[in-house]
Order: sequence, then C-alpha cells, then structure tokens
Amino acid sequence: MSNSLGISISRYCVSVYQFTTDINNK
Repeated sequence: MSNSLGISISRYCVSVYQFTTDINNK
C-alpha cells in the first residue's frame, strides 16, 4: 500500500516535471 502510493507520487512528479520542462522549451 505504502509502496504503491510512493510509485503513484513518483509518477505524478515525473509527469509534472516533464510538463513544466515542455512548457519552458516552448
């Protein structure tokens, strides 16, 4: 449970990071 929550948060952080870098590149 705790492990899958960490994975979900990690994926969310990666998605936000990629989204913001994509915005900055444009």
